[in-house]
Amino acid sequence: MFSPHRLRCRAVDASLAAMDLDTVTLISMQYGGDSIVEPSDPLDYYAVHVPLNGHGIVRFSGEQIETGPNTAVVFSPRDEPKMRWAPDLLQIAFTVPADAMRTHLTKLTARSSGRPLVFSHSAPSKRSVATDGWINTVRMVFRTADAYRQRPLPIGLRRSLEDMLLTSLLMTQPNNWTDTLYSGVPSAAPHAVALAIERIEAEPEDNWSLARLAAETGVSARSLQEGFRRAKGMPPMTYVKNARLDLVRRRLEDPLRTDESISDIAFDAGFTHLGRFSSAFRERFGIKPSELRRTTSHRT
Repeated sequence: MFSPHRLRCRAVDASLAAMDLDTVTLISMQYGGDSIVEPSDPLDYYAVHVPLNGHGIVRFSGEQIETGPNTAVVFSPRDEPKMRWAPDLLQIAFTVPADAMRTHLTKLTARSSGRPLVFSHSAPSKRSVATDGWINTVRMVFRTADAYRQRPLPIGLRRSLEDMLLTSLLMTQPNNWTDTLYSGVPSAAPHAVALAIERIEAEPEDNWSLARLAAETGVSARSLQEGFRRAKGMPPMTYVKNARLDLVRRRLEDPLRTDESISDIAFDAGFTHLGRFSSAFRERFGIKPSELRRTTSHRT
């Protein structure tokens, strides 16, 4: 899960759990005692720590970060952190192999990531909707994964959660590629937008993500977002959501599918959260999925 390290700990009630997505590993940990952690060698992967409770201190060369709830610490390859964790520190974390992070960066920028990617160690001290949203995304991914403790996490969901983590991290946490990710973004050519729409409409239930759509259309993620905004007035992933909602409606109206549950139809269409699906369905069509199902059943 982590690299070899030296640990000095007066553990009272230590706990450690991990789950793999695709290349990302999710980790929940609490040592239950005063702990000092020092990697034996410089890191060769990326990692993010998000405390849920308690506090700690992370020291880098020339920098010290105090951690606690609503904060996050980001580690990059070659970092040599020294960490001190209080007994009450409970945190969630995830690790990403360096090559996987570079691959995702290339998908988002449509450029080869020649220079190393290095993140700022702490989330911006000035809180923002974007920063809060990024930290909340990490929490949401862990809550979703935790719901599958007793059964396998579907491969499509694993990949969606991983894409969400990496994209939000790259687009929100300051790093030495931030200017490339955001500045001087030209709108994607109409043919790139048309190609993305063609692929979405052909298989709306597929494991679509902003990074994948950008890679398959040969433009950067920001260019594709701008192209969709101009052509459709919405981001690419909103278009994906609407295409999936349309697919669910067609299936709910199909008299040959009345034996399928609404939840199964929604999951098969690519939705992962039934509450948000139901709200989005009602917002788009002005009717609840259950109401549409009853209408279809009465016609058969």
